[in-house]
Amino acid sequence: MKQKERIRFLLCFIGLMDNANLPFHPSKLSKKHWHRLFKDAENHRVSSLLYYNLKRKNEISIPDELKTNLESSYLKNSLDNTRLFYSLSNILISTEKENIPIIALKGAYIACQFYPNVALRPMYDLDLLVKSEDATKMHNLLSGLEWVCNIDQNQFEDYIRKREVIKYTNKLITLELHSGIVEIANTDVWNNVFPTKMGKNDIFVLDHNVLLPYLCIHLCEHLRDLFVEIIRIYDVVQIIRQCRDEIDWNKVIQIAEENQSKYAVYRVLYFIKNELGEDIPDDVLSRLNENRHELTILQALYKGKKIREINPIGHIIKAIQARIFDPKSITIGKIAELIICGIFPDKKYMIEKYKPKYSWLFFIYYPVRTVLGIRDIIKSLLRKPKKIGS
Repeated sequence: MKQKERIRFLLCFIGLMDNANLPFHPSKLSKKHWHRLFKDAENHRVSSLLYYNLKRKNEISIPDELKTNLESSYLKNSLDNTRLFYSLSNILISTEKENIPIIALKGAYIACQFYPNVALRPMYDLDLLVKSEDATKMHNLLSGLEWVCNIDQNQFEDYIRKREVIKYTNKLITLELHSGIVEIANTDVWNNVFPTKMGKNDIFVLDHNVLLPYLCIHLCEHLRDLFVEIIRIYDVVQIIRQCRDEIDWNKVIQIAEENQSKYAVYRVLYFIKNELGEDIPDDVLSRLNENRHELTILQALYKGKKIREINPIGHIIKAIQARIFDPKSITIGKIAELIICGIFPDKKYMIEKYKPKYSWLFFIYYPVRTVLGIRDIIKSLLRKPKKIGS
């Protein structure tokens, strides 16, 4: 089963795509297919969603071993999130006492507000935003709660001035403290929030008309790695579905425009409308479109998780094309990294790709691979990539 077919199964199974888009009936999935699906689900951080949705679909039969793996993944995520929210609760109790306003960014709020239960939305860390003038006060508060800062005290003011993220750790949990949001740096964030509750604690969250473009822009930032996780698409889709009547598309376009990110928002919304069938007004897409050449969400989605496990040369080609037609879309450093990984992938990849009779002979394929790779890159650069929507 091809990567594209597995991704379509995942999109259908977690409810992002209609079952009419299934490549074939689930009863024809082999044990090997199911295990590849599970691996893809973990790579895209949707294994908990897959477990939750398949558990409610009694007509779909999955291998017992996979059921166990999915349940274990779900329970682990539930435990991890319980720790995160317990830590967040302790922080919010203290910030309320100290009168420090806090905005919950991304994961924590999205998990609480837009998912059936918080165990379904995996989170790497806690993302909190404070006003610049409250940053030192917040730092002292976190230190008092035994959070360890990853920078020296003499660097702190410089980080705040540059609005750089400051990381803290507390045993198994990482917290990222923001004094600004890079993706929407030109937007007055604090005038676009509303108060809400997380558990018993008060906290601020972004207005949905700001949160939506912010998530779209953030998603496109990850496209610089030539990969996009389904969980990030799921976040955006849930906001559109659950806040449809509240969305002010003029405000969404305004936020995108004032942050020079219209095309980033367009790329995500175009994919969600044309591939997932969500109702997004055509005039909104028309106003956001800037007719640029970039790697599409679809192209990134149908790739694997790691460069060494998929098509390294193909990624190099896409990266160079993106750099030529939109220099801001990917850094030279990232292209250099991709080229090194593409020309000199690890031993496991080389053995699986070329299947030498003896595994110790894998190294003889490097010169051949280098020549063929350079040839493919030159040939591909002579072809102009298609525009999104063409």
